Amino acid sequence: MDIKNKKSLYLLTLLLIGGFLMRVWGLWLMDLQGDAAHYAFRALGWFDSLLTQTGQTSPINWFGFRPWWSYLSFHDHPALGFAVMHIFFRIFGSRTFVVFLPFVFAGLGISYILYRKLRTLTSEGTALLALSIYSLASYAVWGSRTAYLEGIQVFFITLGFFAFLRYFETKRPNDASWWGIWTGLALMTKYTALFLPTGVVLYLVIWRHEWLMRKWHFWLGTINAVIILFPAILYNAMVFASRGHFDAALSSMLGQRPEDYSYITNGASGLQLLGPWLNLGSNLSLPFFILTLASLLWLFVTAVRNKDKSPLVRLLLTTIIALVLMFSVAGSSSRYLSIAMPFIAITIALAVTAWWRALIAKPYLQKAVALTIAIVFVLELGYSINSNILDKPIGVGGIAYAKGRVYRRGFQDVDNYIRNNIYPKMPPLRVVAEYQSPEFATHDVILVDERGDWFSGIWYYKRYLFYRLPLITIEDLFKLMKATSKEPTSAFDYLGNQGARKIWFVRALPDAIVRDTDETYDTVISQLNDQLAGAGIKPVIFYDYRGTPMFELYTFQLQ
Repeated sequence: MDIKNKKSLYLLTLLLIGGFLMRVWGLWLMDLQGDAAHYAFRALGWFDSLLTQTGQTSPINWFGFRPWWSYLSFHDHPALGFAVMHIFFRIFGSRTFVVFLPFVFAGLGISYILYRKLRTLTSEGTALLALSIYSLASYAVWGSRTAYLEGIQVFFITLGFFAFLRYFETKRPNDASWWGIWTGLALMTKYTALFLPTGVVLYLVIWRHEWLMRKWHFWLGTINAVIILFPAILYNAMVFASRGHFDAALSSMLGQRPEDYSYITNGASGLQLLGPWLNLGSNLSLPFFILTLASLLWLFVTAVRNKDKSPLVRLLLTTIIALVLMFSVAGSSSRYLSIAMPFIAITIALAVTAWWRALIAKPYLQKAVALTIAIVFVLELGYSINSNILDKPIGVGGIAYAKGRVYRRGFQDVDNYIRNNIYPKMPPLRVVAEYQSPEFATHDVILVDERGDWFSGIWYYKRYLFYRLPLITIEDLFKLMKATSKEPTSAFDYLGNQGARKIWFVRALPDAIVRDTDETYDTVISQLNDQLAGAGIKPVIFYDYRGTPMFELYTFQLQ
């Protein structure tokens, strides 16, 4: 399956461009949703708080200020993924599109790493197959378009996997050090990268156990990983000393159920042996999922029967086993399992190459296999486009596209309007030590009805606190008035006294409302809406992917 250099270069370029377009197309219109939204919020200001007092708290809640060690990590994950996003914000600004950039680049980087490393370890054809799979497969593309930390973590995981293979080949201390560095960086993004060194140890125990005792530089790599993890280790030591538990991720892994993290640790999963496979199948087209299972079976049989004694095949098997076991115990939601995609791409590429070579004497069967694989790839590409690119997917969810795909809900359109028309020039970004109230006298005031999605709202609305800009939710305005007003007053009188003159009001329409609020809040929104309608003020309306109105934006002057 070797391909001539010129043709290989064309294919490499085409696949990388295709992978880039699959990851970036339409991202400027997509809403930031789920945990990715509060990751971005906290990364922007290097501010570890969800602005809540219960359920998922952090050092600023516990002490009323930020201890020096609280800057070293975050309450739910180590700091590296947040640091990468923060650097991108510093360079490119805080537009939502910037949130996705490190994940897009990480996805492209993985595609190229797979090609370069497999070209050295196997063949040009195998390398291009793995590149094409990771560039275009739905689940791999999804991992780059959702801005979950796994999208950065998997970049370091891939480097760590190949770094160990390099070290195993050369037996040089320098290569052992790089294995430890990449593994440490993966763990500093999320602890779920623990399966990577577990797979290495499992491989050594089964096939090369003498390395564990005789190769001192193997332990040098381990020491490097621990050094890189030192900020998280110190953070956890200080949290344990002051609160009696570790951060939220380690608490869940160790079976702790502290009240500080009750929203997330109390919902930790038990043993789910089928969980990883069900989640994997729900994010790939059925033909491609069947090909994945067939390739994994080939990998297992090949390694166990010693048909292929190469470190690549054996380490790939033990790494996948460690990954599946970990997620069977820890839970296997779609966002977690996306880190399996580089290994799936490698496995399929190796299996298809092996099947092709096994049929070299039967060209008619070889052509039939090639045609079948090509059809599977085309179907997966269509599934990937339907799941990630098209605003309105075609067909039935779960068959023609992934049910867990992301939809446009209107938040990004509201944010684009705000950044283009209300706050076109942003003041300097501030890293804050505590929540600071906005400066109402210097800018137009934006009042937000926060009954829409909480996750998206914390990014689209709360991030302006890092600029002291007066975009504030109505609930937060009520709290601020209660804390600072000596006498009862209306919201508009309060804002007028603070120097505000022009008000913008973002109202969530019925299809956007997903959060319950108290009767007083609903009454205020209803009265304000009646006043605006009575004054003849026409709103700007924002729609979701179906064309359903989601938000209205009004503007008026205070007298």
